[in-house]
Amino acid sequence: MLDEKAFCRVISENQSFIITTHKFCDGDGLGAGCALGYGLQKAGKKVSFITLDTPHEKYRFLDGKGFITPFQSIADLELKLKEADCILAIDLSDPVLMEPLYSLVEKSGCRICFIDHHPLHKKLTTPDYFINTAASSTGELVYHLLQALKIPLDEQIAKSLYTSIVFDTKCFRFIKNSSAPFSISAELIPYISNVDQIYESLFKNLSAENLNFFSYLNNTEYHNNNQYALLHLTEADLVTHKADLGIACDLLDMIMNVSTMQIAVLILERKENCFKMSIRSRKKNILPFARSLGGGGHTLSAGAYIQNMSYTQIREKFISEFVA
Repeated sequence: MLDEKAFCRVISENQSFIITTHKFCDGDGLGAGCALGYGLQKAGKKVSFITLDTPHEKYRFLDGKGFITPFQSIADLELKLKEADCILAIDLSDPVLMEPLYSLVEKSGCRICFIDHHPLHKKLTTPDYFINTAASSTGELVYHLLQALKIPLDEQIAKSLYTSIVFDTKCFRFIKNSSAPFSISAELIPYISNVDQIYESLFKNLSAENLNFFSYLNNTEYHNNNQYALLHLTEADLVTHKADLGIACDLLDMIMNVSTMQIAVLILERKENCFKMSIRSRKKNILPFARSLGGGGHTLSAGAYIQNMSYTQIREKFISEFVA
């Protein structure tokens, strides 16, 4: 496992970096990745940020210089890997969540370092990881790494870090009983010319079609006096309402606002026998359940990408684990 000194050595010993984050990129991975990338550029390093899918337009404010490049092709990735000394994988410790890039990295022999605040995934065997599960966001970790590298804050870096923290703590609601999100944010805010823009971009971005999508809450299946809930959606549902995974998870978070709710799960059917499961809990540790399906995450917020199972099988597994 890397500590701050070891990570600093990785940076000093290399000149060209590729930053990436998990599939279905979100505000934590994008914000922390941009902050680290802008910081390394400031230190004179060559940096590119490659995402494995196209970020939602609500994150466009992070990318004022066209820094983020969505995945184009295998050939393009292979070419970029030839020019890179090291890969920095942000907000992930599961190699599956960065395919096809991870397989190409292994083939190329390029060094890869993981930076995450989720528990170490069993599939990750490399010692090159910097993980702290006490942190409420990956942005917290990147903040400390930039401090260790003696890279000063500026507006781009501060805005990116603040985005990571605000997004992953859901406006400081999930802070893991730590004052760090507040103290770090207090240091960042003076560098940001328009803090309100970040909140507006992240949390006030619904279209009329998106809003109508919330009618799908009527499809929620409740159990045990509204203590457990299951919502099944399809990729076609998202397309119809111009929604994405983030907005679908907003439905899940709304279900968790039910006063009696203990655990709620969203099962998004992407194609036949291929699902994205997101699960939330009020108190019970749901991470083992997510891991049993090949996923990961936090103790109260987790998920998995599930293949070769039917919706009925996943539903029955959820029911038998929590409801029955």
